Amino acid sequence: MSAKKKTRILAAAVAAYLLVLLALVLAESGSPDSGIRSFGDALWYSVITLTTVGYGDLYPVTPAGKVLGTVLALCSVGVLSALIGLILSLLNGRFLPGLKIRRGRGKTWYVFPEASEDACTLAGELLQEENALCVFLQDKGSAAAILPEAVYYSADMGEVMRLRGGDREGIACFFMGKDEDSNYIAALEAAREGLTTYCMTDLHAGSQEAPKNLHVFSRSECISRSYWKEHPLRDEETDIVLIGCGAVGRALMERALLINVTGRTLPVSYHVFGRQEETEVFVRFHSAITADLTAGTPGEDRLALHTDGWMKERDLLEKAGRIIVCADTEAENLDVLAALRSWYAPQGALHVYCGAQIPGVTAFGGREAIVTKELVIRKALNQQAVKLHEIYSRGAAQPVPWEALSDFLQQSNIAAADHLAVKIRFLLGDGTLTEVTPALCERAYKVYCGLSEPDKERCREMEHRRWMRFHRLYNWAYAPVRDNARRRHPMLLPYRDLSREDQLKDSYAWEMLGEL
Repeated sequence: MSAKKKTRILAAAVAAYLLVLLALVLAESGSPDSGIRSFGDALWYSVITLTTVGYGDLYPVTPAGKVLGTVLALCSVGVLSALIGLILSLLNGRFLPGLKIRRGRGKTWYVFPEASEDACTLAGELLQEENALCVFLQDKGSAAAILPEAVYYSADMGEVMRLRGGDREGIACFFMGKDEDSNYIAALEAAREGLTTYCMTDLHAGSQEAPKNLHVFSRSECISRSYWKEHPLRDEETDIVLIGCGAVGRALMERALLINVTGRTLPVSYHVFGRQEETEVFVRFHSAITADLTAGTPGEDRLALHTDGWMKERDLLEKAGRIIVCADTEAENLDVLAALRSWYAPQGALHVYCGAQIPGVTAFGGREAIVTKELVIRKALNQQAVKLHEIYSRGAAQPVPWEALSDFLQQSNIAAADHLAVKIRFLLGDGTLTEVTPALCERAYKVYCGLSEPDKERCREMEHRRWMRFHRLYNWAYAPVRDNARRRHPMLLPYRDLSREDQLKDSYAWEMLGEL
């Protein structure tokens, strides 16, 4: 029940109570034998009656007064308990939380309009920060989980901002309800009010009209980013099978194409199995990169989209270095896993999108692993992307600040920052490294500086391939003259066909390791 409805009920109950008292005074004041002659007398009598104390010092004597006294006696503890419950509920739902919020004005506020399971998981991590206050804009009773340190305040965003004093600094809003369309609409409105806003939705905000302070992310994006970070491609894996091409499967494949651009000599063959309508969506979204990777270019990775069912490909399943079971539902993935284990003999690793741990299988995608500050807010990654942009912009006649970049160019720099861990693994020769730390950057940079010129040339070519992958994934094409509106770029050529000046530009992505 909302606080407004509770307030209306309480107001109606108080009004009815006062009317009964007024009627009791009118009924009794005309009798010379009655002791109830004023509103104070009626109030005292009602309290003594409702609490069942019954001193007997005051009592009605008129027929109408006795009827009203009977009503008060019959209500007794039930009405009083209900009124006290409503009052306490209002105190806990509005007054006390509001007081706690006011006292926390100097803290960083994280506001969640809906206390969904995803929101509660993220809030639990955010509350570990010093000076953090998490506010859920609903009652505790309707929350998916209860966090003792959080504040549950049944109000709207406007009310919270009034308690904040209108100050928009140090406040971030997270729209993570189950209805993604509603999330986006509400987040867009909050962002236009100047609030830093994060929204869980598959919709992409990369348009000129979307505010720069609106940050969108999807569950499938978090899954894919977390997966390839924790389980990087190994050198011996040349055949990767993905069973599932829904939202999760597409995100995993997109991330793989962007991340798994390495200096390895053997190309990777990706085999994606999905329903025809699912694979058609992938091709429609990524027609350019699909055409590139199905053409059989020597030395380039391969992408094969299958619609005839994975069960027919026994030889492929049993030789694959890794099988990723990644349909959108856990039940379907468990069915696939059971069939694989029962009727096939896969020799490679089995990875399954499933929240529960399964013996002998690498499970991934659990809520605690994907709904994290690192994957939602991405502060460290964004800082690396900004640094990359600053380094690349040095010497430009008219450098463009990060805030003025288009969404596409910001995403391009974020993709480059995402690839830093791959570069570190390549330089240090350690495929187990997953973090980008200052110490690892320093070690990798020293190795890079000591490389021979042919090896540095190999690094530059690797970076150019990664850059081309990103643009081709978004369906850019070659043209002699750059045209952003039509997604055309003169550098979308094989590395060997670039001018020497353009080849050397790819050194920046490696040299920046020395500045992180």
